[in-house]
Amino acid sequence: MSDLARIQVFGKDVRPRDIQQGSLGNCYLLAALASLANIRKGEPIRNIFETKTDNDKHVFVTRWLLDGKPRYVAVDQWIPGDKDWKSKWFYWLGFKAKASFSKFNGDADFWGIILEKAWAKIHGNYMIT
Repeated sequence: MSDLARIQVFGKDVRPRDIQQGSLGNCYLLAALASLANIRKGEPIRNIFETKTDNDKHVFVTRWLLDGKPRYVAVDQWIPGDKDWKSKWFYWLGFKAKASFSKFNGDADFWGIILEKAWAKIHGNYMIT
């Protein structure tokens, strides 16, 4: 069993207000995700996740349709942190730091942050998105 804290991917409901844009210019992605979150209580967002809850490896698999073909993207819980912290990367629940890019809206629903990281992985890095 891992000693890292488990995160909550989804709260009671998936809502558009669960995500907030950070310092990246990827509002197109976050707006699309927020729109999907507004359909059938976020069912389309939940369906992107192959891994819907945290696990011992702290890895989440998401499914995207790119050029009409499914692509599975696995990401872990490490996300870029605020530059004022000692480490460039941090485990969100392990430290009281701020995420550098998209943020959660106080209810600890991390689906938006996980999907943003998966999108960055598809494109090669966060800055390209």
